[in-house]
Amino acid sequence: MLVEGFWADIAKGIKNRQLRFFGLEHMSMMNLAIILINISTIRSYFRINTTYGFKKLWNIYIWIYLIILSSIPWSFSPLTSRPNFR
Repeated sequence: MLVEGFWADIAKGIKNRQLRFFGLEHMSMMNLAIILINISTIRSYFRINTTYGFKKLWNIYIWIYLIILSSIPWSFSPLTSRPNFR
């Protein structure tokens, strides 16, 4: 419902922070995380047995994890006002 409301009128959806979060930011950040996981795994596939390859993969996965955590609609987040349980 929130995403449909955002895409129904994008100009008004951008101004509403909850609609913008669920309609644009959450969706795009999760897709970015999936793309980065796939790219980093493929690129480090041949260098994983080296120390450098593992450290690089580890650092990239930490950044991806932070992207995912920042785009989860937490109850204490200033971007959304949702309860933990419904």
